[in-house]
Amino acid sequence: MFQKSNHKLIYLVGLTSLLALLSGCTGNSKAVENWLGADPQLTEKVDNNQAQEQQETPTSITTTDASPTETSANSSVTTLPEQAEKVNLPADFPPEIPVYPQATLLSVEEQTKAEQGKTNWRSPDASSQIVNYYQQQFKAEGWKMVQPFAADVPERNNTIIASQDNLEVTISLTQPTTQAEGDTANTEFTIGYRPVSSLTQLPTKDLGSYPEQKPLTSPLSDSQSGSAAASYFTDLGEVPEQLRQYVEDVAALGILSPYQQDGEVELNQFAPNEPVTRRDYARWLVEANNKFYANSPGNEIHLAKKSSQPAYQDISENDPDFSAIQGLAEAGLIPSRLTGDDSKLLFQPDAPLTREDLLSWKVPLDLRKALTSASIETIKESWGFQDAADINAQGLQALFADFQNGEQANIRRIFGYTTIFQPKKPVTRAEAAASLWYFGFQGDGINAKEVFQAEKK
Repeated sequence: MFQKSNHKLIYLVGLTSLLALLSGCTGNSKAVENWLGADPQLTEKVDNNQAQEQQETPTSITTTDASPTETSANSSVTTLPEQAEKVNLPADFPPEIPVYPQATLLSVEEQTKAEQGKTNWRSPDASSQIVNYYQQQFKAEGWKMVQPFAADVPERNNTIIASQDNLEVTISLTQPTTQAEGDTANTEFTIGYRPVSSLTQLPTKDLGSYPEQKPLTSPLSDSQSGSAAASYFTDLGEVPEQLRQYVEDVAALGILSPYQQDGEVELNQFAPNEPVTRRDYARWLVEANNKFYANSPGNEIHLAKKSSQPAYQDISENDPDFSAIQGLAEAGLIPSRLTGDDSKLLFQPDAPLTREDLLSWKVPLDLRKALTSASIETIKESWGFQDAADINAQGLQALFADFQNGEQANIRRIFGYTTIFQPKKPVTRAEAAASLWYFGFQGDGINAKEVFQAEKK
């Protein structure tokens, strides 16, 4: 009874205190509100969180460019970076093709066949970085190198061709540049791709120890296939039969480059019967000589450095073949102002190579010593050429030295038996390749097939 009364007393005291407090706060509703309401700091915190959640809720999905500092040429394969997705790659662009992380897609060329296309790119990085990236990525991913960039000097050969399964990819640096200190020059390149399963298989008889070959579109007969075939050209069936063995042996060394027309590379096409340009032959000649004499540094042609004073007005240090052409000029193997010939101020790199120029450039590398003088009558008596009077002085000297090379003479290998030389006639790409099959003089030399076999040991 006492406990029950005590509880009532406590309840009445508390109620009385509460009423007194409320009465004292009349006219000051704000104080009561603050006393009974939620903690204002807690309320502000909740409101801020709600606002932040609303801002983080997207109304549409956007794509941002990848940060240039987050990628490098040595990073792992980036097949479809955000910047590539943003510029609408073709729907059939193979995802296994590496895309250079620092590249921006410029355009997509109109396709003529399904699963085949070409894309144009630009990068602020130097061409050497792009070269290294693709060589590393293709190697890491197990691609077959059909045509690699030229070792150490990518500007000498600015195209790489690789294949994997049923896919062939060609990377071509169309504007190879080397960044100077403080310069941010752009490098443009293309990525071309196409399926390769539709090509006809090359007969495998008598292929010997040569590497796995790319098929020809027009297969050779067993009697024509010989012991070698090009490592990536698909049109060697068009090479004249008397030159085919020479061309196939040289092609197997990876010296020859695909045919280019109007700045476009013809994939897997050698175009053997088209005229060879002066720049192409100069590059092939240097690469062949240095490959044949890889173990004899004293016989190698040194490539010119970018700092060299150009020997020709139309071949600057930024030309992709500057190192080879300038190297030939500095070695005195081709006429220029460096050899005292002030009339040779232009190299004319894209002009067709003539027969007399081919002999004048190649024979000194067979002889390995200075050419001796020769007269028109000397050439008439040795070769029997009826048009000897039309040959320039350097051509006469080269022809006389070549005659002394017996059965290994370039004239006999390239042109066979003839009584007219036609010195100003353009040389075909097949004829130019055949001239590179042998280096040496009077039995002391080496041919392309021997070089290939030595490389495989």
